[in-house]
Amino acid sequence: MLTIPFIRANSEITIQGLIKKHVANASEIVHQLIAMDDQRKSLLQQAESALEISNAAAKEIGSLMQSGQKELAEGKRAETAALKGTIKEKEEAAKAAEKQMLDLLVTLPNLPHSSVPEGKTAEENEVVLTWGSLPNMQADAQPHWDLIKKYDIIDFDLGNKIT
Repeated sequence: MLTIPFIRANSEITIQGLIKKHVANASEIVHQLIAMDDQRKSLLQQAESALEISNAAAKEIGSLMQSGQKELAEGKRAETAALKGTIKEKEEAAKAAEKQMLDLLVTLPNLPHSSVPEGKTAEENEVVLTWGSLPNMQADAQPHWDLIKKYDIIDFDLGNKIT
């Protein structure tokens, strides 16, 4: 899976690779992912900034309580409660933005190597090397996955249960 740091550092390579894989709107998708990541980072910075202010206010509340200024301390408590709500909202928004970004990322294919020719179908693939000769199969030959079941070679049910 492509990662945001890779996409950021190699946006043009990413766009060209996605175009080679015939992804529609490759440029828009890459720019959208970068913008979504910027938004997520901004929300996290806002949450951290509010948390820093909240922590400073908590220390101030402690010193106000020690000095006997309970009314001012109660006012500061109300401020910190509002800040905690803001922090929670920003963190939830950042998580939602990250989920949305990951949902888009998983739809993107891996990038092909630069030597891979462009093509949509198997007929457009380029044969680079062959070894030996292809066997002549009978018309009623079965694929290996059917033979595995027929001769009970692998217990897939047990394998699934174990994993």
